[in-house]
Amino acid sequence: MKKRLDCLRIYAKSLHEIYLAAPGYAVLLFILIPLQSVLPVLLVVLSQALLTELTRQATTTATLVSWAIVLLLLCLFTPLVTMIQGLMTDKLVASINLRLMAHSSQLLGLAVFENSAYYDELEFIRSEAAWRPVNLIVFGLSVIRDTVTIVSYILLLSQFSWWIVVLIVVPAIPQALVAYRIQRSSFESMVDQSTDARKLQYYTEVLLTEKDAKEMRIFNAFPFFTNKYKRTYEKLHNQTRRIRTHQMSRSVVFVILDAVAVTISLVAVIHGIQTNQYQLSSLLAFTAAVTALAQTLSELVEGSSMLLDTLLYMQKYFHFLTLREPTEFHGTKQLPQGPLAVEFANVSFHYPQSDAEVLHQVSFKIAPGEKVAIVGENGSGKSTLVKLLANFYQVDQGAILVDGQPLTEVDVQQYRAHIRVAFQDFSKFLLPLRESVGIADTNNDADANIVTALTKAGLGDWLTKQAVGLDTQLGKRFPGGIELSGGQWQKIAVARAFLTNEKADLVILDEPTAAIDPNAEHDLYDQFSKLSANKTVLFITHRLSSVTMADRVLFIADGRVAGFATHAELMHDNPQYRHMYMTQAESYVKGSNPD
Repeated sequence: MKKRLDCLRIYAKSLHEIYLAAPGYAVLLFILIPLQSVLPVLLVVLSQALLTELTRQATTTATLVSWAIVLLLLCLFTPLVTMIQGLMTDKLVASINLRLMAHSSQLLGLAVFENSAYYDELEFIRSEAAWRPVNLIVFGLSVIRDTVTIVSYILLLSQFSWWIVVLIVVPAIPQALVAYRIQRSSFESMVDQSTDARKLQYYTEVLLTEKDAKEMRIFNAFPFFTNKYKRTYEKLHNQTRRIRTHQMSRSVVFVILDAVAVTISLVAVIHGIQTNQYQLSSLLAFTAAVTALAQTLSELVEGSSMLLDTLLYMQKYFHFLTLREPTEFHGTKQLPQGPLAVEFANVSFHYPQSDAEVLHQVSFKIAPGEKVAIVGENGSGKSTLVKLLANFYQVDQGAILVDGQPLTEVDVQQYRAHIRVAFQDFSKFLLPLRESVGIADTNNDADANIVTALTKAGLGDWLTKQAVGLDTQLGKRFPGGIELSGGQWQKIAVARAFLTNEKADLVILDEPTAAIDPNAEHDLYDQFSKLSANKTVLFITHRLSSVTMADRVLFIADGRVAGFATHAELMHDNPQYRHMYMTQAESYVKGSNPD
């Protein structure tokens, strides 16, 4: 009983969602559908009246005109309701997707994205958001329509024996209960399969998209991924086939019961006509009504079971909108304008869903306006420092202080307005060039500012010599788009940082030049250094030649601070740093030696 009440509650909530998405269309449909539902019954009633008048040789003009008007309305209502349903579906799909986007924008950290269960739920909701709202409207409104129609036919059949109505209606109850149970089982199975469904999507993307095209062909990996796709598909298909076969076998049983019930009731009515209990014209009303009632009952059971499937999706959707990230951002303190002081005080951290500690009791202080290079081997924890400083995660132990304030007590949105970050794993926005750069600061996206930012990022010649304009679409996914090299994509990401540089009090460069040649990297860091006067700057680099531009170097090894001093001091006092620097320097010397 609780599950049925929950379904009714979700149904009401879903109808409210429809109303919020398109209130005008919703009100119109809730008026038209009940009217549309009684029109077929009116046709049967008027047809019976016509037959009675004909047998009595009475005037049929008024009844015939009424019959024609009802038929015309029935014919007009169908395309009208279909059109409104289509328009309302478009509104609902957009509304649901916008609410999902709004929910995502409220997740201020990244911890929730480390959870595979979250991804399963997100992918399930996102992938079906294009058609589930269609089912919600189609089946949600068809249940209303069928219910009104059934009540109308029952009233029409009430002129016959009550047991005839019971005989036709009662078999639909167990049919509905079985259908609901099977549909719930099918939905739960589909949810359980969401991980495998994501795997199918991934295998398809690997085979069909440009991202992995080169290595797929070099390694001839098509058979490998094709076989993985086939095995996963067969697993999903076998589970789905068992459910559908079970559903079909139960449906056959109830169809036979319905046919038997209708036949018995027809025999009873014919006997009533033969014994003058009913008029001959009643046979027309009965056959039309009982056939339509049985069909509508079957449609109601099928439609409501499909609605149940959609309501289970809506239940997941409503639950998803209530999800909150494990880390709460309650800070309210405001930071003043000006270069920020940064301090890590005995910070330890591990990522969610992982037991491995990435940072171990890290402590250091950076003065306002200081330029600090962060270096270390791959996996030493450099990028994790950046993510913590961007307040994407909260530390397990210790504290991060910005301008002397604990970062957890600072207003996260106001704080991020003070900082600018160019990430190592930057985004490739498939937008026109103007928007791909201007998205960093939509209040500062005048063409001249964007061109200046691109020029500072080293793309000035590219703009002029390659005839690339600010309206040029980036990426081949959309018509007229151009593909960029890794270095060009990276420079566009750097241009976003240049666009917002004037507003930043803290600039963080997380190795944003990995795909750029060493000379261009040096020029970019030099540009940032010149343009970042009165700003605190942190930059991560693997090319140690760039560290000479920093005031001090933070050397990270195995998640710990292995040194924090000037480059000259580290070269003199830190053997581990000196070895890393000299090893890289020797590789450049050997590479430049023609022998």
